[in-house]
Amino acid sequence: DGGKKEITSSNEVANAAAGDGSNGRVLTAYLEPVYQSDWKIKPLPRRNSTASALRAIAYPEVSSCNRLPESWPVNNPPTDVDPFLPWIHDVFPTADGKYIQFVAQNRRRCQSGSDYADLKAFLQPNIALFQHIPLARVQRQRNSTVRYRLSSHEEADQDGMETRFICRFSKGQETLSVFNFNYDWHSKRKGYKYTFTEEGFDVHMLWSSQFLFKCPVPPSLIETVKSGSSVIDDKATLFVDLVPVRTPPRYGYPNQFLPPKYNKPYTFIAEEEWGDGHVLPRIEDSGRWENIPICKPSLMTYVDSSPSPGATA
Repeated sequence: DGGKKEITSSNEVANAAAGDGSNGRVLTAYLEPVYQSDWKIKPLPRRNSTASALRAIAYPEVSSCNRLPESWPVNNPPTDVDPFLPWIHDVFPTADGKYIQFVAQNRRRCQSGSDYADLKAFLQPNIALFQHIPLARVQRQRNSTVRYRLSSHEEADQDGMETRFICRFSKGQETLSVFNFNYDWHSKRKGYKYTFTEEGFDVHMLWSSQFLFKCPVPPSLIETVKSGSSVIDDKATLFVDLVPVRTPPRYGYPNQFLPPKYNKPYTFIAEEEWGDGHVLPRIEDSGRWENIPICKPSLMTYVDSSPSPGATA
């Protein structure tokens, strides 16, 4: 992580990327303050974050697709300052080009003993990311931009029924993330009375150690992503921004707010917890990962050079 650089302006972002072949784009973490005291208020207050209040850290060393996993800022990650940013370890397109797969980890699991109560409290946002939230799009008539609001399952858009991140691609399209599986439902099927505990004594629940989720690729980009043709001289020319939706973790029974497909009654009432008008800040005003490189699907990047079974020299 020695190549990271704290920046204070958009000009510095461009300068950090100059000469690396990435079309002036550089992986950047925008850090937003977290006010856990707001979690005690119902309905949850709307965030008033602004772009000027965000702290930015650029990672210009993350530029080679072949070296992406080893150059990614896993040590001393921005998650340690803004725990709503997922602790990403790897990212790659699926072989069919339809998704960008993220492999992250539960940062709260690193210091889990009773001596780390304050740290575990600070890192609570990192476990909130494992739990879905429903989103509904809101059309702003003034400039025709789309915003998002927290909603109930019944009011959510179909692709926002079970999500956690807004995915913004470098061509301007936006999609909503999907989970590889529902962590709360998995805990329910395992017979546990909770997915996470506020005290953080849940290390034995191994399935909530690794965090898997995907960004759907816009239809117009699927073939480009699938073919890997957007990667030129080992540099990505397509990128995705990852914007977390910031809500408190849900403690207690894992079936308290499952999506309707599971046919379980709710005890978590979205309207009471979030209100009916909780519109999220603009992406530019939100903490996020920006300019995540979209490289080739893994089997195209890391070609298997081992001989096939039965091959002769």
